Amino acid sequence: LLGVCWARKASAVDCVLSEANNLASHRPISNMKPSRKKMKQRNIDWMIECNNQTPIEFFRFIQPTHKARAIEKYGKILDEAIRLCKAPDKQSKLKNIKETVNCNSDWDVWLVEKRAMSIRGEIHETNTEVHRELNVVVRKRVIEPNEESLRKRQKPLDEEQENEEYDNEAESSRCIMRKHS
Repeated sequence: LLGVCWARKASAVDCVLSEANNLASHRPISNMKPSRKKMKQRNIDWMIECNNQTPIEFFRFIQPTHKARAIEKYGKILDEAIRLCKAPDKQSKLKNIKETVNCNSDWDVWLVEKRAMSIRGEIHETNTEVHRELNVVVRKRVIEPNEESLRKRQKPLDEEQENEEYDNEAESSRCIMRKHS
């Protein structure tokens, strides 16, 4: 496609837009998922490069939902990483991990962590909703105060006016007394 664009002397922006339109017409962007081959390669690369290739770390990385498939995938990716790894020290580490891991206990830990994340998300959502509702109530009170709140506000104002009137009367009577004396 880019060759066609350059042959027509189109701008680079036109070529990119054309490419994007072609991709978009085949599959919606929101539904685009990496291919299985790319996902597998990403998992193998992670297994080789990660400092802690335990099942729990792998589960955190791939976010699985089914125990049997997750444990099977971990085993397959670990075997593939051992086969493809060029560095002898990393390969040795991967082989050692394969012999010593306990996927079942790591799966149990993963379920607890996953539940905790879910609960934290629910708490966050609840807090957000409570704040949203509280803000609505506060806005309504500021815009449309109820009668009692108006009375409470009016009472101190009335008291202030009475005090000012009393002070003014007292000052006036003092002035009158001074004039007469």
